[in-house]
This record gives sequence, C-alpha cells and structure tokens, in this order.
Amino acid sequence: MAKEDWRGLALLAVTLFCAVLSRINLLEWIFPAARGAETAPVAAFHDIRDSDMVIGVAIEGQSRAYPVRYLAHHHMLNDQLGAAALLPTY
Repeated sequence: MAKEDWRGLALLAVTLFCAVLSRINLLEWIFPAARGAETAPVAAFHDIRDSDMVIGVAIEGQSRAYPVRYLAHHHMLNDQLGAAALLPTY
C-alpha cells in the first residue's frame, strides 16, 4: 500500500473512534443516577434542618422535596411522582 493509503486509513480509524467516543457519556459512569429512593412524610423525617437547601416538586397535589446534600454524591436521582418521571439534579 502507498503511504497516502495508510494515512487515509489512519484518519478514518481516528474519525470512527472519535464518533463512537462522542456518543458515550463518561460522567454517567462516574456519577451513576441513584435509583429506588425511599420516601417519608416530612413529620417522620428528622434529619432535615431549616437551613438545608432542597429541590421541590409539586405535581397534581403530590409533592416531594429532595435535600441537595443527599444528592451530593450522585448529583441526580431517578424517581417517579404519580405518572411523571423525575430526575432531580443540580
């Protein structure tokens, strides 16, 4: 093969590698979303302080509050509230 043919094949290989790599979200591997969160009524949950930041959601009369410090490791949580799929993140 000629030198130009090898260069073309190398360029094609690098292009294909970059195309595949661009479709992979490496952060999803490093920080996987938490699943299967346990919920509790506010009156039964004693670990929240008045100064804690929360992400609040209210849908059709149902509500949830996600304390930011609990999301600190995963940065996101797959959850469901009624028929709505939720992904609280910050």
